[in-house]
Amino acid sequence: FAAGMWKGKWLTNGGWGPLLGDEGSGYWIGLEALKAVTLAADKRGPESLLQEIFRRALRYSFDEELRRFVYKKSLNRQRIAGLTILVAQAARDGDAVARSILVQAGQKLSELAVNLASRLEFDGDELAVSLLGGVARKDSLVIASFQEAIKQAIPGANYVVPRLEPWAGAVLLAMEMMSYDVSTNLFAGMENIARQSASA
Repeated sequence: FAAGMWKGKWLTNGGWGPLLGDEGSGYWIGLEALKAVTLAADKRGPESLLQEIFRRALRYSFDEELRRFVYKKSLNRQRIAGLTILVAQAARDGDAVARSILVQAGQKLSELAVNLASRLEFDGDELAVSLLGGVARKDSLVIASFQEAIKQAIPGANYVVPRLEPWAGAVLLAMEMMSYDVSTNLFAGMENIARQSASA
């Protein structure tokens, strides 16, 4: 989902969950990849490396077995999101279908951000935007696609590499909304915690 603030106004966009819309997320990427594999199995979509990669990783021999695998209770949202790693692997190996899915993910995320900027009535010269979460940490193709789409829609948009984890941003935002003074020392302390967590 997207979240932003402009001139004291705070809004969110998207985040309706996997049933109503989770565009661009790891779950969305995994689900799109599963759909692509089933379309290829039916000869309704292009062949791709995803078919063989999924067969090896998910341990099924025939396309028909994929149906049983998908509808097992053990294939939950988290496991589907975990397929993003396999999609990224196929994309690195030059697979057009996998690359297309990741590019679309970046575009979907940019649509959320652009719509949010519109709802916030952003009228400044520069807009700082970031991507947080698993997809942003794992795949440069998603980030590149996001950056390109944002720049086309909002020329003043600048992509900023996140300095804090989402939890720290939420704490700082809550403090700001409650009129607490967010000092430089506090911010630096949170950055230090984030670095220690990443290296642990």
